[in-house]
Amino acid sequence: GVHLAVNAKSFTVTATDGNRLSMATSPEYESSTLQPLSVLVPSKGVQVLKSFLEEIRKDDTAQSISVGQHSNQVVFRRENVTMAVRMVDAAYPDVRGIIPTSHERQATVSRAALLDLADNSVTTSNLEIR
Repeated sequence: GVHLAVNAKSFTVTATDGNRLSMATSPEYESSTLQPLSVLVPSKGVQVLKSFLEEIRKDDTAQSISVGQHSNQVVFRRENVTMAVRMVDAAYPDVRGIIPTSHERQATVSRAALLDLADNSVTTSNLEIR
């Protein structure tokens, strides 16, 4: 599943598949959150949420989405559309200490070049598996 953490200053999404760990924090975020929200959305719910967000992306008038918790559900709402997903009843571990915040060596590369290299390496690894 995916862990969503919302507070007055940040919106963070964390996910892992057991081998890889990914965490992203929104750099542009405004909230009227009075209480912090920390929910674990199951994989199936993430797929439905992805479709929901893709529809919002197509709508140029969509300005914001509200996220809340009701009982054992996380609720996403935009204008007249509401989506509720049952939450996973478990605590997500604190992974902030696992992800390095500094590095001995660092390189800056073009996003397009990195995407091309990643695409080529995936294609090559898929060919090697066959």
